[in-house]
Amino acid sequence: MSDGEQSGINPLRVLVEDINDNPYNSGYKSIDIYDYKHTLSKLLSTSRVYLGTVYTDDEDDWDLNTKIFELQPSDDNHFLQVDKSMQTSRTPGAIYLTTQNNNSTIKYAFPYKYDVLVRDTHPQWLSREPQTSYIEFRLHDLPSDAFDNAASIRLQDITAEEFIETRYRDESLLSIFKRLILENVPQARQVDVFSIQNHETLPRTIDIYYALHGSGYLSKIKVNGLIEISRSKLEKYFHINQIGINECLNSDQQCFAIGCLNKVEIQSKQPYLINANQTSFLGLNLKTIAQCVCDTDVHIQQENQKELLKTHKYCLNGGYATRDNHHIKCMCPDHSLYNGGDRCQLTSISFDGKKQIFYSFEFF
Repeated sequence: MSDGEQSGINPLRVLVEDINDNPYNSGYKSIDIYDYKHTLSKLLSTSRVYLGTVYTDDEDDWDLNTKIFELQPSDDNHFLQVDKSMQTSRTPGAIYLTTQNNNSTIKYAFPYKYDVLVRDTHPQWLSREPQTSYIEFRLHDLPSDAFDNAASIRLQDITAEEFIETRYRDESLLSIFKRLILENVPQARQVDVFSIQNHETLPRTIDIYYALHGSGYLSKIKVNGLIEISRSKLEKYFHINQIGINECLNSDQQCFAIGCLNKVEIQSKQPYLINANQTSFLGLNLKTIAQCVCDTDVHIQQENQKELLKTHKYCLNGGYATRDNHHIKCMCPDHSLYNGGDRCQLTSISFDGKKQIFYSFEFF
């Protein structure tokens, strides 16, 4: 190549569109929305909030420009708006939550249901009867105790959209996750998953924040510890990166001299939306932040965590909680029968040949 010649690479993007050759059918969209300290209510007083798109069962892609969506009158107050068509909006089928021009307040945990008539103006489908798509949304009120006791987990090889999707499976991975959590924490009767987010920099990685409720909300330290013990059961379905998201692992060098604490912070008043085909999820926009603090503060937090574990009887039979490479473990009494289990459980019994000795077992 001579000095005057130049070489380079120019990117070429090719978009392959599907022809509109399949009939469209009715569909169903389920939307869960989480509100914390009435933040969403305040947003709705000045603007509407995007919730995703109306779902119609259609094998064709790229045909929204020919579809018309008409939200039908409902017995419930009109808290939803739907963009009608390309003639009125660039986003036909877009769903918005609004309280403007409405004197009523959205009820928490109440199922609001709406019907949307869908027509396709493509010449091939002009004679087809309009199909009805259904929308159902619920607004959940997240208590402060739930946020304060937010356990967390980081999963890999999955997106947030895949996690909530129901189109291609009988049960969403979110539902499976909730079921597994409850199965492995017997003290809990309810699980609130209120934040699911795609990681900002790690590909195909999601962060999940949730809280467990029994007689009250369980300590996040206890929940993370119990789930760590049950890790193998969850790994049958999920590739786990971390149980208890710990950004201090990435800040050890920066905070080496003074210590590091993890803190969960709300990143924005705007909720974090995940829009899949048949589902949408509007949760809190959260992030775990690594904070460099003095050794004394780190020591105090670690001691507080140990006291919480003792209070909730995480370690049994006189054992006490400690950490080993960011994992919770129990230190059991020396020279006792309780040394073998992960939580100082009884692992053996013995007889002296004359007198029978009974020991009690505790199961989880």
